[in-house]
Amino acid sequence: MKLTAVALACAAVLGSSPAATIVENFSLGSTAADFSIYNIFVDQFDPSLGTLNSVTIGATASSTGGSVQFMANTAGDRTLGIGSQVTISGPVALTLNPNPFQSQEYLGLVAGDSVTLVGTTSSDSDSDSAFAPPSDLSPYIGLGSVMLTVQGVVDTLSVGSALGLTGDAPTNYSVDGTITYTYEPSVPEPGSVLLAVFGGGLLLIRRRR
Repeated sequence: MKLTAVALACAAVLGSSPAATIVENFSLGSTAADFSIYNIFVDQFDPSLGTLNSVTIGATASSTGGSVQFMANTAGDRTLGIGSQVTISGPVALTLNPNPFQSQEYLGLVAGDSVTLVGTTSSDSDSDSAFAPPSDLSPYIGLGSVMLTVQGVVDTLSVGSALGLTGDAPTNYSVDGTITYTYEPSVPEPGSVLLAVFGGGLLLIRRRR
């Protein structure tokens, strides 16, 4: 009976460990969607913890809208449009559209008319994952950092028969995201496990005496 109990204990410890996860947060505060590129660094997965199976990046980008203005100096029609896009690049990439492109047609403008299209204030969320083989995950494994690049781009439109002056107010955006490492924890060496289990068994026998 004692040997059976010890064998079961060994099997339980040596059995496959359930997958575990590590979640790290990253963010970029409110900034103009002016094509600038920002670098964000997150910790790599420590290989001593186990075998990395997958990496998932999830993020939410929020936009404050921005605007496009037009002042006609001749009569005619004009269409204005505005939208923004945020791209997170790295070994895994995301494309977010916090301010979906929208447009408005203005008909029958006369000289001196001024119109403004204000972009929506909204947000967009998405996620993407990379899985084994290790070649896809190697940039995330180590004791240093992995770099993600974030870029916000504003897209504006102003077309039509009415001529005049145009201008725009910048679209601002911010990003909040997570990077999730899913991995198989390291299993202790069999010799170490047997030593610990048998040691516990001997302690139990000794106490019973």
